[in-house]
Amino acid sequence: SEHAPTYHRQNGNGQSRPIYPDMYSAGAEIEVQYRTAAEVLFAAILREPHIFAATAHKIHPAWWKQTKYDKAACAVFEQFYGTGKSYSAYTVCKPGGDVTEKDLFEIQGRHADTDLNAALDFFLPIYRQWVEFRASQFAQHGISQNWEAEQIRRAADDFRRDSMAYVTQGKAQDIWFDNWFEAKMQGLEIDYPCKPSLNTVINGRLNIGYEPGTLFVRAGRTGMGKTTLMLNDLLRFMREGARGVFLSLDMNVRLMKIRLIGMITGYTHDDNWAVLTDAQRQQIVDARKYVEEMNVVWIDETNDVNHFISTCYAEHFKQPIDFAIVDFIQKVKDGHSNKSRTLEIADIDTKLKLMANSLNIPVIALAQILQDVERRGGSMRPTLADIKDSGSIVEDADVVELIYRPEKYGIVEDQYGKSLVGKAEIIYAKQRMRPTDSVWVDYNGVRGFSDPDEYHEQGATLPAFPVTDFLAARPKLEDEAFAVPF
Repeated sequence: SEHAPTYHRQNGNGQSRPIYPDMYSAGAEIEVQYRTAAEVLFAAILREPHIFAATAHKIHPAWWKQTKYDKAACAVFEQFYGTGKSYSAYTVCKPGGDVTEKDLFEIQGRHADTDLNAALDFFLPIYRQWVEFRASQFAQHGISQNWEAEQIRRAADDFRRDSMAYVTQGKAQDIWFDNWFEAKMQGLEIDYPCKPSLNTVINGRLNIGYEPGTLFVRAGRTGMGKTTLMLNDLLRFMREGARGVFLSLDMNVRLMKIRLIGMITGYTHDDNWAVLTDAQRQQIVDARKYVEEMNVVWIDETNDVNHFISTCYAEHFKQPIDFAIVDFIQKVKDGHSNKSRTLEIADIDTKLKLMANSLNIPVIALAQILQDVERRGGSMRPTLADIKDSGSIVEDADVVELIYRPEKYGIVEDQYGKSLVGKAEIIYAKQRMRPTDSVWVDYNGVRGFSDPDEYHEQGATLPAFPVTDFLAARPKLEDEAFAVPF
């Protein structure tokens, strides 16, 4: 426009040329960014259907309407939500589309280093910026066409709505909440498949079950038994029929299995199994078979949180998983991140929490306590501040449990002269939905943690409420009324 204000920029020869404050250059740039981001995201959807299954509710085919992948994207959603619930680069190439099967395989290879979750995070801000840029152009067009201001506004709003740039999740969670509320009013609770191994904890109302969607952190100093207690819980998970993924960075899977055999039978790798009776040896054989057949996907060959999360999504796609365990979080890395360790841990926490919500499972992360706790003297009982890189870990966690065995520090009696040998305090230092408190339990170097003798003397089936026993009537998490669809 000859009446538009102009600015000047020096070119390479020192000459001045006018620059008009139009949006064409900015528009060209955002158009390229949008199409690139759309291609990256679509390639990830084709490459990782297991992750798409968990994130489909966050994505809309309208996002590709202005690209050559429009028909293929629509086909993905049609086939995913169809009877087959599957798709491929071959099946989504519809007649009349602008892409071939070869094109789709090429973009998968070109963007193979970006997983679906990262591609989605990359795409959304660019897409929303593109939508707002396109919406702003209605003003220019409307003025040239002598539109009324309200007509311009309405056209821009219609474009924003049709673009589906701000997809919101449906009401699946509300349905779940309604069913939970009705059960609760009847004195019932969901019988989660992942329960703590210690009935003392359950009946103390500190942890009646590892609730789906939560990030649970268990912390302790080296040798306190955080992995041992996790294995105690894992055996309980197996008895309840749960299935999950275990990332073991503290010891390899072979050592895990050896320890599990010892916990089940009481016979460790230090014992001479050759001198045992036939019955005792058969116990070990049976325990080995049980451990080998445990419904657990073990990972010990990587410390990349992205690999772990991708594995969890892939396994959940094949058959739903009920839990994910990380042992331990301070050994986990976020790919090739060049951020400070504090920021990297914060990103890892966030990714684990998002996965817990997305898959609707508990994620249990073990954490290390700083050595400083042993330098301050006194009881050396840990606190939240003693967790290594505690800031983001404590902030993101829904529950933080600390393990304290005073015997480890040579403290064998309490202030009343009561023996602390073979005793452990389980401290619930943070809980979003329950009180913070602690309980004392027994500890054995082979078998791990167990309910104290006085608990067994009172009976191991104490009701969770001071009312009639209702455990048998608890609805199961897999009941249709409590299923949370993606």
